[in-house]
Amino acid sequence: MSQITVSMIKTSKYTMDIALDKQISSGAVYALNLKSGQKDLTGVAINSEWVPVDMAAPAALVSEDLAVADALGNTANPEKVANPDNLKFSEKLRTLFIGEDSSMHVNNFLWAYNVDTKTLTRILSMPAGAESTGLHAFDEINGWTYIMSDFQHAGDWGSVRKQVQSTLDLLVRANFKDRYGASVGYLIGDPVAVRLA
Repeated sequence: MSQITVSMIKTSKYTMDIALDKQISSGAVYALNLKSGQKDLTGVAINSEWVPVDMAAPAALVSEDLAVADALGNTANPEKVANPDNLKFSEKLRTLFIGEDSSMHVNNFLWAYNVDTKTLTRILSMPAGAESTGLHAFDEINGWTYIMSDFQHAGDWGSVRKQVQSTLDLLVRANFKDRYGASVGYLIGDPVAVRLA
């Protein structure tokens, strides 16, 4: 959930079908348990083995809003995912990759969360203002796993980035075609090593 808003809070008069404990503007990533033999709200059987019946967010994947912006201007903890947007899972690496589209981090990041060790690792940082997007995980191509990532709209200076704009705007313009350029790249890895390519 890119954001956990007031209509998702169980104590809110606006609550719909999702009833969570607290509002988190920077969101969270949830795991859903799936089962067959379920019925919809009207009692009609759902013809699927993949019906979510509950959800929980691993502690490492619950974002943290900051009460006061940090020295760079981040309004969400930069050591945690903020506004998750793109998700891809590598079964080979047993790792969930998470790309951000956050207006709460000065730099958006690409994260890796290993589902066995429960370890969250920031693996890429985008230029200030750029969204981490185009995420793909390709397992087992000639013995390697490929994680593709790209970014778009570097130098999108929204309010959280105003503090760094005067320092970074010329660099972003010089390196990313006057803010109209982007980059695509990939990581390659096996279960014991990941390296930049």
